[in-house]
Amino acid sequence: MASALLAVIFGGCCPPPGTETVIVPKRRDDPRLRGLPDDRDALLKMADALSSAPQDAARLDRALASLQKAGDKADGFDVRWRRARVCFLMTEVQTQRHQQLRYAREGLRHARRAVKLDSARVEGHYYLATNLGRIAETRGDLALLKPMIAAAERARAIDERFDHAGPLVYLGKLYLTAPPWPVSVGSPQKAIQLLLRAVSIAPRPLTRVFLGEAYFEDEQYKRAIEQLERALEQRDALTERWRKEAERYLKRAREEQN
Repeated sequence: MASALLAVIFGGCCPPPGTETVIVPKRRDDPRLRGLPDDRDALLKMADALSSAPQDAARLDRALASLQKAGDKADGFDVRWRRARVCFLMTEVQTQRHQQLRYAREGLRHARRAVKLDSARVEGHYYLATNLGRIAETRGDLALLKPMIAAAERARAIDERFDHAGPLVYLGKLYLTAPPWPVSVGSPQKAIQLLLRAVSIAPRPLTRVFLGEAYFEDEQYKRAIEQLERALEQRDALTERWRKEAERYLKRAREEQN
């Protein structure tokens, strides 16, 4: 994950060309705000629903509009971290790097504000890490690894179960795919430790794929095969990209074992 680093961590797949959008303007007369509820709680619930799968630019743009309107009423922590989340999700449905970078920077701004508003909550730190990660990917900037790890470790310390053990998965994939010492911080052993914990909390197929890859890189081929096979038992829960990657690693692990 220099440029591939965060694409691998977060698993974003590029959509067809033409799906790019721009960040929701801050004008109060923005037409995107039309038809939205007036109640702040209803706006937050709408944003949460629109941020869940399936995700596309139109749904996420509407979520940002909902949060913009909610922020006009009371721009507090609950609005800021959600804006950071939606901005990060927006980076995953963009094909243009300048758009990815633009949304990531906007998300980073909201995440930093969320951390200032309530540093004891996990959300700000977690989406600070994810948006930093996207910036690192688009710029190919390994110098951002240190603040990425710091933010993710803080999120992990507060609530490692958040977002299906997201802080653990984030750190695990980072240690798996970053260049090893002395160039950087990469360590399959650290990745295995973190991803094992993540699987124990939220045994999602994608996390098992990552754990299988970590075992493969650590030359523990039998364990790699076990995790990859279990992940592929629920192949419908994996995108095509991750199914193909799991199948590729499984084939390699079987060849190495033999």
